[in-house]
Amino acid sequence: MTYTENAKSGGMAKLLILAHAARDKRLKKRPRRAAITRTTPNHEPIPGEAWAGMSGYDYSYQISDHGRIRKLNGDEVKMLTPTSRDGYMYIRISQGGSWRKKHIHRLVLEAFVGPRPPGAITRHLDGNPSNNRPHNLAWGTHQENADDRVLHGRSCRGETHGNAKLTNAQALEIKARHKEGEGPTLLAKEYGVALGTVEKLVYGESWKHLKEGSPEVVDIPTEAGVSA
Repeated sequence: MTYTENAKSGGMAKLLILAHAARDKRLKKRPRRAAITRTTPNHEPIPGEAWAGMSGYDYSYQISDHGRIRKLNGDEVKMLTPTSRDGYMYIRISQGGSWRKKHIHRLVLEAFVGPRPPGAITRHLDGNPSNNRPHNLAWGTHQENADDRVLHGRSCRGETHGNAKLTNAQALEIKARHKEGEGPTLLAKEYGVALGTVEKLVYGESWKHLKEGSPEVVDIPTEAGVSA
């Protein structure tokens, strides 16, 4: 093999190494996919279970007040198998000649409560996304749904957010110290965070939910980063 061929061969090898390294880097940055599980349909009758028809679909479907769905074809009854994604149940059913994903909670509300009001979304009143009984569901606003997540501890904000650089107690202390006249630059340096993080905090662009006496603050540090 000539020198030129060796050089070309070595260059190709380096390109392959760089390509594999770039691919591995992209894979590491990919967000975590939600857990998806197939559930086993329960074919046994449930005492007192009520069924309602579903209109607007290509086949005859019915949904129950337990969130079960079945397909009717003459005398044949087929229970459909839902899928769970992070606790939220959905099913794929035929509509307009194609298969569409439909969330069970919305189908239950439409069948047993009524049509969705404009702009409304589904609320799970007990915080359990798998509980699709009509008494646990309600149409609501985005703010009401956000309030529900906070109430049931499912909200990722403040120190529970994956990218949080401060604890709730530290954020509250920074707010108080800035109110007393300390500048964002010195506070950012002391707490080891970016200036923009402190500026958004003290000017109300982030951590808006956090107020003095908030139940989300377990303890307030006497010194920066040191709990009392």
